[in-house]
This record gives sequence, C-alpha cells and structure tokens, in this order.
Amino acid sequence: MSDSANKGTVEKVVNGGKRLLRASSGVVFLDQGLPGEEVTYEITQRQKGTQYGRVRDIASSSPHRQPADCALFPTCGGCNLIDATEEHRRQIKTAMLHDVLKRVGKWTDEQLKKVNELRGETQPLGRIRATFHVAPSGELGFFAPESHEIVPLKQCPALHPHLQNWLQRLKQINWGPFEQPWRLQVACTPDGRVGAALHELEPNVQKEVAEQLVAETGFAGVHLIHAQGHTLEVVGEERLHGVVAGDHPEGPFEHDPAAFTQSSFWGGQVLLEETRGFLSRMEGPFETCIELFSGAGHFSFDLLDRFEDLLCIEGDPRAFFWLAENRGKHPKQDAMEIWQAQVDGSRLDLLPDITGIDLLFMDPPRQGVKQLDRIVEALRPRHVLAVSCDMASGVRDLNLLQKNGYVLQCLQPLDIFARNHHLEWIAWLSQA
Repeated sequence: MSDSANKGTVEKVVNGGKRLLRASSGVVFLDQGLPGEEVTYEITQRQKGTQYGRVRDIASSSPHRQPADCALFPTCGGCNLIDATEEHRRQIKTAMLHDVLKRVGKWTDEQLKKVNELRGETQPLGRIRATFHVAPSGELGFFAPESHEIVPLKQCPALHPHLQNWLQRLKQINWGPFEQPWRLQVACTPDGRVGAALHELEPNVQKEVAEQLVAETGFAGVHLIHAQGHTLEVVGEERLHGVVAGDHPEGPFEHDPAAFTQSSFWGGQVLLEETRGFLSRMEGPFETCIELFSGAGHFSFDLLDRFEDLLCIEGDPRAFFWLAENRGKHPKQDAMEIWQAQVDGSRLDLLPDITGIDLLFMDPPRQGVKQLDRIVEALRPRHVLAVSCDMASGVRDLNLLQKNGYVLQCLQPLDIFARNHHLEWIAWLSQA
C-alpha cells in the first residue's frame, strides 16, 4: 500500500534502526531520517495499529547530516547511520540505549548510573566476516532492507580492507549462470588470509566454483557446505587462525569460514579486555565457572586462566568441533570440560548437578537465554557476566537476573558496528 505524502519531524532512532515519528494518526516508523529533521513520507504498511513508512524527501536537514560514503546507501540498508556524523551517531546510540533501558526495562536513574559511557573504535576498520548473496546471473551483493532482492555490489566500505581487496579480485572473475541463488560466506584473519564457505550452490558445480575461487582470487581455502550445515569437502586450507580468543598467549586458535566468530578484530578484542577487567575486580574464590554458548572458545581460555574448573557448553556442532580442537592448545586443558548441548531453562537436565558456582558466563544469540531465571535458580552463581548483541533480549535477561537477587555492578556498552544502529554490551552482576 502507499498513501499520499505526509509531513512530520523525526523524533528519535529506536532499537532496530527505525526512525520514530509521531503523527495525528499515531506513531510511524520510518526507514530514514535523523532526529529533528522534517521529512516528507508515505505510509507503506499498517499492521495491528502500527504504521510503517518510507521517506520521500528531507525537507529540513539536521546540522549533523553528512554525505554517505557509500553509493548504495540507503538501497543496501546494512549501514543505516552513515548519513550522520561520527559524533552524532554516538549520541543517537547512547540515547537509543537509555531509551531501551528506561522504557522497555523500566530501569531507574540509580540503575542507569551503573551504565558506562559508550566505548567505540577510534578508527573503525570494518567487518572481518560477511555473507554475500549470489544471483543466478552470477551478480554478487547484499539483500535490500526487508527484502530478498539482491543489491549488486562493487565495493563495500563496511568491510575490513582485507575483504575489500578480495572483493575487487572477485569482481574480475567470470562465473555463472547458476540454477538458483546461493550464499557465499567469507572471513579474514589478521594476517590477511581469506577463507570462504559455499551454501545452497548446486552440488554439480560446487567444487568447480571452489577451485576457481582459490585459483583466481587467492582464497586460502573454501568449504563446500551440505544443506544440513556440515562440510562436505574443503578445497585448499581447512583452517583460519588468529581470530578466536584474540591475543591470548596460548594461541593462535583456529576456526573455519563457516564458524561463528566476532565480526571485527576490535570487537573481539575489546570484549576480551572488558571481560578481563571485570574478572580482575571480582572477589574470589575462583574455583568453578560455567560458560554457556562457548562458540569456538573466544572467551573460554581467559576463563580457564582464572578458574580451577571450567565447563563450556555449546550446541552448534561446528563451533563445538573447533572448541574441542582449540582446547588442546591450552596447558590447563584437563581443567576444561566441554559439553555439546543446546541449554535453556526448559532443559535443566542438560546442566550439571551443581549449585553455588563462582561464575556463570554467557554470550547468547540475539534471542537471549530462554528461561534464564530457572538456570540461575539451579546454579546459583555468585557472579554473572552476560554479553548481549540485542538490547531488547539483553535487558529482559538482565531484569530476570535482578529479580532473582542479583545486583548490577556495571554495564559496558560497545559500539562495535559504527556504521549502523547496532550495539552490544557486557554486564557484570553479583548476588546481593
């Protein structure tokens, strides 16, 4: 649907990146605009009393507006704040964070005093992993916002220079046509090596494409991924090094291009720095720690350095494989137990029969931890360190912890993705 043009003033950017505008017909969520700007817009959708719209024109620009540094903005949608100055982006994100904590979380001013200033990268270098979509024609790009339409890509300032250099080489090769769209997952390491994983590509051409990528673009290795998610075959090198656990002295630890890792070198390192800082401020003893959603072990080895016994629980088979491989590099590996399980509060039988542990560490996916209150009630940790990559689920989990007798000691927000609305944080809570 599309209505005639309307006018209004953007009030703020809300969690998820939409722009909130208040009209006589109610609240409207827009795709563009900076706070304070007067815009002309059209309503594109009404759903259960909520209105969504598309900005047609900026009638009165913000003094904080700047030209976007990407020719695809805003068609691509991945970097939805690059038309704001760097300082204004930080102001927008800080306001968005406090809005979520106060409006959704119902936090008091006393609780907000425990929230540190937003920490960001001085000179953002960009993402070290990305997923591209390849059209049947062979054209490569990202999806348009809220769509499966592929936006063709020639360059991407959001990528780390290692991946930008690789992208330029990729654009020179001749491939396709293909029977159907497919996904190309790429990841780079600190030394500049790039690996890839091919998803949903027809089996009869998978290996041919992998060999072409290795020969013509300099890929270190390419994983051919089965529809169920496991690796069928590897062309070139299987492993990437130096991203998992960052600068840990027992590294470099390993992963592959299809495994989850932190999305930027700085993001991975600053999360480790904040973890170490919180651990240094905790009072002992440091005997038992349980880590949920361990991944390939990004935080595990810092935890292993500090605690006498560490139990790591990870449900994803690929991540669990690399966790097991990486454990063998640490001299305290015998003190580190690893379980493969998808843990939430509805399956307490998957947790160890132990209570009164010293630390519960968790880095869950965007949806947060299901029935976290039951997990905490069963384990009764003295301290909790909680990483969150989604503010809505993150504040829900923190509120559950506080309702179960935990006191927020500190919340450190992190601006890991400087070009868009996304925020992460790590929070430390202790038993009252």
